[in-house]
Amino acid sequence: MANPYLLQKALVEEIKVLFAGFETENAAGKLVPLNVYPQSLPEKTDEEDSAHFPYIVVRIIDGGIGSEEEAAACRMVFVAGVYDSNPDYQGNEIILNILQRIQTHLLEKRIIAGKFAIQYPYNWQIYDDEDLHPYYFGGAETNWTLPAVQQEVDDDE
Repeated sequence: MANPYLLQKALVEEIKVLFAGFETENAAGKLVPLNVYPQSLPEKTDEEDSAHFPYIVVRIIDGGIGSEEEAAACRMVFVAGVYDSNPDYQGNEIILNILQRIQTHLLEKRIIAGKFAIQYPYNWQIYDDEDLHPYYFGGAETNWTLPAVQQEVDDDE
């Protein structure tokens, strides 16, 4: 059985492994690993919600089946948020590196969990707003095919 939830779960694990050993600054100025969350950030733990940084959220956007002959499709996004207090305002470099690492990995691997296939187009975007410094954001939109649902055949007929 394959569904968007299982794809999301597999991608969360894939991203955790991909970024094992990768550390970047948190709001306290300490180097920490990326937090990886399915669908949404957890509940805020402080007024500024800085406890979640740095993070990647793996979010299901939508999906469907175009016809009986087509496999199911699902659109997923990876949303990255980092904290970079450096006064040069170049935290977007960290975001771009994260997004490039995800893109390279997924497009080289092509199949996740032995059943989910990434498809083109692959799109990414950074949200570059000086007013948000020291917080930086970006995302990548991915398209996936899921194994087709097989029609049951009753052998008794």
